[in-house]
Amino acid sequence: MKPSQLTAKQQKLLGKNALIVDVNVLMDGVKISDFGGGVITVSVPYTPRAGEDVSKLVVWFLRDDGTLEPHAAAYDAKTGTVTFTTTHLSRYILGQFPFADVPGDSDCYTAAVWAVNSGVADGKTATAFAPDDTCTRAQTVTFLWRAADSPEPAAATCPFTDVSKDAYYYKAVLWAVEKGIAKGSGSGTFSPNAAGTRAQVVTFLWRAAGSPAAAAANPFTDVGSGRYYTDAAAWAVREKIALGTAAATFSPAQGCTRAQIVTFLWRQTGK
Repeated sequence: MKPSQLTAKQQKLLGKNALIVDVNVLMDGVKISDFGGGVITVSVPYTPRAGEDVSKLVVWFLRDDGTLEPHAAAYDAKTGTVTFTTTHLSRYILGQFPFADVPGDSDCYTAAVWAVNSGVADGKTATAFAPDDTCTRAQTVTFLWRAADSPEPAAATCPFTDVSKDAYYYKAVLWAVEKGIAKGSGSGTFSPNAAGTRAQVVTFLWRAAGSPAAAAANPFTDVGSGRYYTDAAAWAVREKIALGTAAATFSPAQGCTRAQIVTFLWRQTGK
């Protein structure tokens, strides 16, 4: 397989200089793909390009369905190899995650990889994911809509005067309102450019999950009883989708960052 045979989405994630490697072991002529839960270490010869930061190398497992799963990798300059461990043998791709502001050891790295790989979120630029930027209400419902496989809304017209038909989030807003996930901000508006707060985001996720019963106890002093997000916050913590900002605080009015929303979504989907 050649890099040119990768899909446009895969090329965007991996870069045009990705190295594709088939790793196989034959035993009595039969291909062995796993080791019954065991682990194997693989070393692949690799010549870095001029100026390449080898500390950001990632090995990606190419699944049969075309999605990519990242694995940590290490470059050994003495042997000129990239080494990684795996529990199964298949086709792997050596490349770099394109966003320099999401290093491999960051809390949101796996979630950001999942979001980009699955089409839930793109970078702000070709090289920046902007994990600390606050998500708007429009961006939040769009991420949720994409995570749900971008279903077509039933309605053809939008009830909000501030949501234009040519906006990238138009269908996402229609879908979110139809499903009872999001509501307007009042006076016939949705306020798509307003910051999405942590309270709003966990409430969207909670409603998308069917508004399940919350935990019996509310652990947060800043989440009052009877608020629209009270049950949602308790549910999100119980399900380990979201955590508090401290032991007894949830910070419901705080803006939800891009890193947080993709992490919440990744945790909720069970990836």
